Parts: sequence; C-alpha cells; structure tokens
Amino acid sequence: MPECDSLRRQISAGRKWQIVPVYDLWETFRQMANENPSDFYEVSLAFHKPGVGAYKRRIPIPLKPFRFMNLEIDPSFALATFINNRVVALGAGQVWIDCPREIFRKLKDMFKGGTSSGGFGYLPEFMESIYGEPFILMMSHREEINSLPDPSLPKLGTKLRKGGFLGIDLGRSDVKVAYIRNGRFVEGFKKRWAPEKFSSIEMHLNFVLTAAEELMSWLGEPPLAGVGLSTAGVVYEGRIRISGLFSGITDVEKIPLFGEILSMRLRGKPVHVIHDGDAAMLQARVDGRYKGGILGISMGSGVGFGCVNSKGEPEGLNETGKAVLDLNPNAPIHRNYRFRGAAIFYLSQNAAFRMAEGLGMRLDEPARRAIFLEEIKDKAAKGERGFREIPLK
Repeated sequence: MPECDSLRRQISAGRKWQIVPVYDLWETFRQMANENPSDFYEVSLAFHKPGVGAYKRRIPIPLKPFRFMNLEIDPSFALATFINNRVVALGAGQVWIDCPREIFRKLKDMFKGGTSSGGFGYLPEFMESIYGEPFILMMSHREEINSLPDPSLPKLGTKLRKGGFLGIDLGRSDVKVAYIRNGRFVEGFKKRWAPEKFSSIEMHLNFVLTAAEELMSWLGEPPLAGVGLSTAGVVYEGRIRISGLFSGITDVEKIPLFGEILSMRLRGKPVHVIHDGDAAMLQARVDGRYKGGILGISMGSGVGFGCVNSKGEPEGLNETGKAVLDLNPNAPIHRNYRFRGAAIFYLSQNAAFRMAEGLGMRLDEPARRAIFLEEIKDKAAKGERGFREIPLK
C-alpha cells in the first residue's frame, strides 16, 4: 500500500517511535469537520448481513490528505481502517458505502489481494471463511443505506441451567476443565498443551477428552447434562470457523464439526460452543450485579470480546483483536494477516512479549510462550531495567 509506505518513511525519519492512536484520529476528524465542514465529506456506511440487518455508521473524511501527529494520512487509508475495525467488531457480509468515487476506487484496491498483499487484503477471505459467502464492498447512496433494516437480534436469559455440566476452555497455552453443579463451581484444573504441533483434529479431541475424563473420574462420575466449550478463535452459529489452535492440522474441514464430534465421543451429551469473549460476557450477565450493556473481555495469549446491549441482545462478531489501534506504520505486523497495529498486540500477552523482545529476549518458540511469560514475570519481580515497566496485571 503506497499510503503505508509513505507513512513508514515519515516515522523512520523521526526521533522516536510512538503510538498513533486511531481513536484520536476519528475524534480529530469530527472536530475539524465541525470547524471546516467544506473540507470534509460525511461518509455513510452500512455493515450489512443479509437476513439479519445492518449497523449504520457515519464518519467525516477529509477530501484531501490530512496532517495528524506529524503524519500525512490519506483519506482512503483512514476510511479503510474505519471499515476494517467495524467489520471485525460488528460482523458484516457486505459493506455499503456512500463516499466520493475516487476514494471508493482506492478502497477497492486496499481490500484486494488476500493476506499476501499487506494492508487490509486479508479481510474478504477472512469474512468469507466465517459466513461462507463472498465479502462484498459496494458503493451506494445515503438513502439506500438508511432504508436498510436494523439488526434483528435474539435475547439472552439471565438464569443458569440446573444440573451438572462440564465447562471446557481451549486456550493457546492450556485447556481448562471444570465441573459445575446448579451454576456453582465444584472442581477443575488446567493442563498445558501445544496445539500448534497437532497434525490432526483427533489429537485435539483426545487431549480434551482425556482432561474431561480425568476430572469426571476424580469426582466419582457425577451426573452430566451437557458441556459448555469456549475457545480462542472465531465462533459463528455455534461452530468454530477460524482458530490458530488448529493451525497445524490437515483435516481442516473438521474444525467446524469439533463440537458435534466431541458430543458423539461423550455419548451424545449436548456440547455448546461459544467464543471465549462471549463466555466472559455471559459470566458477567448471569452474575446479577451488572445492569445495562456489558462488554466481556478475555485476555490471555490473545484477546477476545463479547458484547450484550442494555436490552439483553448479544451484538457483533467481536473479533476486535483484529481492529487497528495504532496507525504507526512501524507498529507490529500480524503474522497471519499481514496488517499492522492490531489490538491483539496491545491488549494481550503479546504486548508483554513484544516489549520483552525489544529488551533483547528471544521468544521464537510459540510452544514455550507460557515459560517465556514466567521468565518475563521473574525479571520484572527482580526489578530488571525495562522489564519492571512491562504491564503484567
């Protein structure tokens, strides 16, 4: 992307690298648009999922390149960032846009080329992997956008089911298993694993089943009504669509069937699969102490989000770890999707690893991430220069 290359040269010429916060850019646009409306175009957008409805947003975009924190920001790049962040947060199979034709032409180029192109070329393939339909970026008019229906969303309850359930959480560095009776924790433990080394989904299943059987045996085989499974990655309609936990397997077609296969291995017990961020949100919702909308955040090797509005309706795709927080063109680059400044590098253990690497630690073995984290904590506890500034809580 030429816009990124230009920004990178500007930053490299500076004295010190700094975060360029995307939120501050939007606030600056809004403030400047109020002061000089003739220099801006108010872009209307709809983040649309056919059959569900559309989230509608507006954002003022400058009509020509804009100076921000000593950088020159191209309007199309700013709008592409806004679109990326809303698509991964809200979810969308289509994005309807009312903007100047020249900006739209550049947008189309920025979302082409797949993950190898850098920038936001990853997004169409990523969204198609979730919804099973081509991702569409289309030019529209404000009137058409306004006519789209708002999202129609189900409502969540607030009561836990009675009976005995297994709770299983699949994380990057460990699997957590717990037995819950009538909504109360009875017993549980976690087991370290390195799922990126597994070559078949059977290896994941065997690991999870072994952990579950160990716990049930320890408890004397108590009654089991069902299983709740939370996982890192993307979950849509109760199925795992994308997850780095399965990066090494060859039978990728079985990933969405993980819950069904696990159910069969557990003699038909129902298995309910959700995203780990949704699990955090649900915990807060059934807790009873919180009123209104709730944002759940699961922070570990990655970061997951879950959101329910004040009406009790779960909202969004909540893949906000892929939202751009930092516009600095020297910001960390996503290993798989090849774009920079993603939230996952600032709101998870990745932040600690990134800062530790800047202090000279070599962290090139993903399977040893848990060990690396303990080493970082140890250095911080000893007060070693640089490490004591790493936020670990």
